[in-house]
Amino acid sequence: MKVGQLVSRLNEMIPPHLAEKWDNTGLMVGNPDDEVTGVMIALDYHEDLLAEAEARGCNFLFTHHPLIFKPIPRVDASDYVGGVIFSLVSKGIHLYCAHTNLDIVMGGVNDVLAAKLGLTNVSVLDVTGEFDGVPVGLGRAGDLSEPMRAVEFLGCIKKVLDVDSLAFSGDSEAMVSRVAVCGGSGGSLVDLARSRGCQMLVTGDVGYHTAQRALRVGLALVDGTHYHTESLCFSRMAEIVGQALDGDEAGIHILERQLNTFTRM
Repeated sequence: MKVGQLVSRLNEMIPPHLAEKWDNTGLMVGNPDDEVTGVMIALDYHEDLLAEAEARGCNFLFTHHPLIFKPIPRVDASDYVGGVIFSLVSKGIHLYCAHTNLDIVMGGVNDVLAAKLGLTNVSVLDVTGEFDGVPVGLGRAGDLSEPMRAVEFLGCIKKVLDVDSLAFSGDSEAMVSRVAVCGGSGGSLVDLARSRGCQMLVTGDVGYHTAQRALRVGLALVDGTHYHTESLCFSRMAEIVGQALDGDEAGIHILERQLNTFTRM
């Protein structure tokens, strides 16, 4: 399958028009006429991704976060983004990204997070549009199978995210029955989550003043980190690519050494 064909099919499944206005999605670097030899999946572009892709014979990189967020005035190999572009082009490797459109679309990042946490009766938290007649948007809200103390649910969250600790704001002994989730960075959804009857919001990148706001409105806040709340989606990204390839022989691989920017010491 050619790069252009794969990009078109991915765009049909994860439409770029669903993305936030400030975002940049789709084919970042590539030649639509080249044949796809294999696909490598990662959260971000970094050197390990390129090295493993070459080792596995993959010439199509599929990342969640875009290499290029804003228009660049020039491609200069002496700066980071320009150097990456030069490297990819010289090696014949293509880079595709699905960012907030993958967060927003049904079956994307937030639905995976909600499902992994065992939420039921899940609905879109912040509706931003419609796709195939279904409301889509940022975040999800859902019910626990049975109410439990916040501290008990924190234990469940740690297991799902595979972390030893979480940043938590709120009453650990309070009962929780309805939870909002937003993979990555969802602090802006505090008030909306509370208005939708949620007692807890699970997200990442939580700021100090955002946590204070959550305390004032009576919403428990869990920072599971940007990385861990989104990295659950790798298998789903692989499924989407598999459907798009539709039997093509190109292999699909998930990067073994993902880049987690922060390390808890």
